[in-house]
Amino acid sequence: MHQITKQKVYQARFVIWDASNNMKFADYNLFSLEDESQGYQLRLGAHSGTAEDAMASKGTTTMHDNMKFSAKDRDQDTSSGNCAASSGGGWWYSACYSVLLNFKGGMTWGSLCKGNCKASAILIKPAIYC
Repeated sequence: MHQITKQKVYQARFVIWDASNNMKFADYNLFSLEDESQGYQLRLGAHSGTAEDAMASKGTTTMHDNMKFSAKDRDQDTSSGNCAASSGGGWWYSACYSVLLNFKGGMTWGSLCKGNCKASAILIKPAIYC
């Protein structure tokens, strides 16, 4: 992902299907990942869309923007524990999350669906600037 996003300026759309199978989306006008030496730190731009900004506007303990990617064997979150180990998968954790899409079972997107999202997709494309 870092190799792709370093080539151009990208934007992202997070698509979420809630417990009732309603589709919502959260767009970020910038999306990039830093390199391995920076822990694959996530960078997001301004939010728009029908789903809340659960990636960047939550409190410091559940923020995902500017977080490093954590995994069970590489704890880079801000928690005293290991969020990836306790939450069941790698993600851009702080301490620990408001969004969890990389999880077997019920996914979470802020207050839209807490542990009962049906599906999700993360789409990226080059940003268009005038």
